[in-house]
Amino acid sequence: MHFLDAGRKYWIESLQTIEPKTDWKIHLYADSPEEWADVAQLAMPYLSQNKHCSFKTVRDFEHLAMLRESKKYGDAQKGKAFTIYFENEKAFLDTARDLETLFDNSGLHSSGKVKNEAQIGNSGFISYRNALEDRLSSNYKPVGMKDPYIELKQKENPNEIGINSIEVTPDLGQDSNIDGEVSTTKQTQKSFNQIKEEILLNSNIIPILKDYISNCQSLDEYNLLIKMLRNKQQKDIQYLTLLNTPEDKMVFNDLIEIGKDNPQINVFDSIKFYALKKDSPKSKQYYRNIIELVKDGTLDVDMLRVYAGGSLDKRTVNDVNLLIKAKRENLTQQQIKDLYIPRFEKLTLDNLKNIENGGVFEFDGKLMLKFNDEKVGPLRISKDTYFELFQPGYYVKQRAAGKCYLYSTILTALENPFEKANIINKCFRENNGTLNVCMPKSKVSINVDLKNIDASIKTDPYYSKGSKGVNLLEQAFEKHEVYEQSQKMISFLQTKIADPNSGIDIEKAMEILDDLTQNPANPHYVLFNPEATDLNKEFTFDDIISLEDAKQKGIPMANPQDLNTPDLFYGVFEGNAGHAAQVFNFGLSPFGPQNSYVKMLLNDPKTGNPQIPDKYIIQCKDMVMTAATRKSGNTVESVINQDLGILSSHAYACSLKIINNKPYMKVINPHNSSSPLLLNLETFRKFFHSITINNI
Repeated sequence: MHFLDAGRKYWIESLQTIEPKTDWKIHLYADSPEEWADVAQLAMPYLSQNKHCSFKTVRDFEHLAMLRESKKYGDAQKGKAFTIYFENEKAFLDTARDLETLFDNSGLHSSGKVKNEAQIGNSGFISYRNALEDRLSSNYKPVGMKDPYIELKQKENPNEIGINSIEVTPDLGQDSNIDGEVSTTKQTQKSFNQIKEEILLNSNIIPILKDYISNCQSLDEYNLLIKMLRNKQQKDIQYLTLLNTPEDKMVFNDLIEIGKDNPQINVFDSIKFYALKKDSPKSKQYYRNIIELVKDGTLDVDMLRVYAGGSLDKRTVNDVNLLIKAKRENLTQQQIKDLYIPRFEKLTLDNLKNIENGGVFEFDGKLMLKFNDEKVGPLRISKDTYFELFQPGYYVKQRAAGKCYLYSTILTALENPFEKANIINKCFRENNGTLNVCMPKSKVSINVDLKNIDASIKTDPYYSKGSKGVNLLEQAFEKHEVYEQSQKMISFLQTKIADPNSGIDIEKAMEILDDLTQNPANPHYVLFNPEATDLNKEFTFDDIISLEDAKQKGIPMANPQDLNTPDLFYGVFEGNAGHAAQVFNFGLSPFGPQNSYVKMLLNDPKTGNPQIPDKYIIQCKDMVMTAATRKSGNTVESVINQDLGILSSHAYACSLKIINNKPYMKVINPHNSSSPLLLNLETFRKFFHSITINNI
């Protein structure tokens, strides 16, 4: 696709231009290069064929970072990677409906949402506003203006009900906003107390809602509830009638309060989960404990969704129990550390029985890790540092598509006691109050002030959330020479694509850019010119060729033991997770003596029959393994099984477990490591395409 260079500093525009005759416009959210590529892959083919709109996108990825904190507009511009303008209102509505279908069917979900704009669909990527309303306003349109998109949706699906349909609010008059929300402007004729009295006169209001509304002190509190209830079906709120006790009311209020600060969480799923546990007082009490820990910031808010959505990982359950005990008994931070990392005066079998394989403890002033019942070993970091890096209740949450290969590698290594010690001892070094973090054999590292580790944690949606240790490993990986080279290629291509006089094949460049942003450390395209692997030298578009061409030209692989070589040929023929495992310096695979790992197809692509016998997979139960799911359509990470929540074209951490003499594969989704799946090998083969195995 060609763009028009209109001489704008930060934006490039679609070649097709129209004269906008409506003030409605749509934004597509992206806050990282990977997310931009996901959006571009879905939206640009459609938009290029749409003759009734034009659009612009960021000139380069640096502008994405600038949008996060605009000097003039603050964070109101964050994520506005694409802006779409329309010939008329009909074009706006048709495009909104088409984009909603396109993104919702993709299975992708954004890492955030554009501030102060109304949403289209459930993906989080699509939002809209009216240009007549100031972009710093909390409203997305002028007060009193009708919303044609809402009207269209109500005509198409009259059963999609708003607040009035569930008989919570009577007619609020001319100052009602959409779905019963009350405007806070000076035009409001009635006081909030008057409105509240009218609402509470309605005898059909569900008691728990009536109780909440009666305690609302402001329009903001009331509108918060309305927003959360918007578009809820009648059947989806009937469970609220089960909440009757004072404890129930407290939980409801706490979850609404949590939802206020965390709009990405659907708190009504958590409320429903709690309400349906009416016959299990113990489960309700446990969930109340989790809610308290989330409310005071001890546990991340995502733990609500994880616990409500399925079983928790055993380690996470133990950690949550520890935190509940700490809160109940008002333990000090040091007492929590001593519970989390017990101290032994003597090493005895009885003491070690209480430590799980991979668990840590303190002995003789040193931090130790238990490999198994017969072997322990020292870790080269202090107890305090370990507590900060892998705090109780820690988990890993991938927030943007494109780096699952890395997270799956780290997670599967942390599952394995031997490789957990390997990663901690090779990647973390303490020295005089500074923590040095680097990849094994890499020349580049990051330095962290141990007195303020939080200052070094990347909170950008492109980085993982949860464990500080994993976040720092992720940053160190990006400092590795191979990764830096791929980022240089991305920046080079983005600049050339935006330049109409670059003379390169734009379509080919877009294809390569998409590959690089989907596979930043292990692309299918590599550098042909050996001199171009020097990070300080420039290269040309002709230096970038496909792996297939590289093979045909007989380009030699770099020495797999020399991780200092910034060479993209090294490791790329085998797969993303395997490449990441090489950078982490794991050992040789028994299947490939010339490689640090082996990637194998689970089933024959032609017959569908098993290509690797189960017995070989079982033999690898003590090895570091990752697995990739099969493709589904043209998008990555779309849901291919709703019940299990398995995503397409996605890398998972995995480890083999023998339960009652039967083999099962424990698979961990990097989007939330606290809720693993246990699959028999038949089910595992059904959804997973290939497996990468690294010997210890």
